[in-house]
Amino acid sequence: MPQVPDIIIFSVSFFLVALAAKQIGKFFSSYGLPYITGYLLAGALAGPFILGMLPKEASEELRYIDDISLAVIAFIAGSELYLKELRSRLGTILTNAAGIVVFAFSLIGTALFFAQSFIPFTAAYPFMTKLAVSLLGATILLALSPASTIAVIQEVKAKGAFSKTVLSITVVMDVVIIVMFALSVAFAGAMIDGDPVTVSFIVILLVDIVLALLAGFVMGKFIGLVLSTPLNKVVKAAALIMLGYLVFEASYFVPEWAYQATGFKIKIEPLLIAMVAGFTVTNFTRYRQPFEDLLHDISPYVYVAFFALTGVALKLDVLLATIGIATILFLVR
Repeated sequence: MPQVPDIIIFSVSFFLVALAAKQIGKFFSSYGLPYITGYLLAGALAGPFILGMLPKEASEELRYIDDISLAVIAFIAGSELYLKELRSRLGTILTNAAGIVVFAFSLIGTALFFAQSFIPFTAAYPFMTKLAVSLLGATILLALSPASTIAVIQEVKAKGAFSKTVLSITVVMDVVIIVMFALSVAFAGAMIDGDPVTVSFIVILLVDIVLALLAGFVMGKFIGLVLSTPLNKVVKAAALIMLGYLVFEASYFVPEWAYQATGFKIKIEPLLIAMVAGFTVTNFTRYRQPFEDLLHDISPYVYVAFFALTGVALKLDVLLATIGIATILFLVR
């Protein structure tokens, strides 16, 4: 009898976990908690550290589910940035984003720097290495979650200027973090290895961002073209999912191809591309409403899959080992 590939076994197992997560989410909702709390808990229970229904290697095998989910969430995030509604709140959005970057980054970075003295595997790091870890850690912890924000807003059917502003700040911060993380990696590498941050790095980073913006705009126009066809909703939804998946897959292979062809690693930022695509459909095509309707139909399934898989991937052993430091960073954040 031929052996069944692991990806099929894990996919079927995860499908059953997702079904259970949906029901657990409903149970949590009846007590005033968000659905996503139940999804996360179901995934964590099914993961390798509790029931063991899905082993550690399942998270890597099921990466395609994560990629598809992130792509759809990024489409939704981009679609929420409707310029006609945002113009009056643009100053508020940018001021809040700047405040988060300046003050939260400083506080989190400082707390993380001193906290390293109490973490076993970082306590002996030299000053510059601790500074590099603080820089990277603060950038990661600065990130907000469009997925959680969108899921909760849609679940409670929140409408109005406040929820729109909060979501817009979250999406803008996601774009800022993509750029900040690239810069932080470069400066952290310079601090640890003593390598200088060259002008060529900044140029390549700018090229990466411009290419992502262009790719997102082209993809958005293509999605508008798909939406203009008489195809039924199921086919359009499948096309949208496939496009998002291909963008994330390309991000794994294009850097190596570009390096072999040009000698430079041109990175693809799939989240940024998908967000720009959603933004383009909403603002530069006539299909804003059909696009929103399609995303509305897809999103409930995406949220279950994304948060349940996030629960499966949680490294509970690491969390328990660092629960004190994690709590301090949580409170500071």
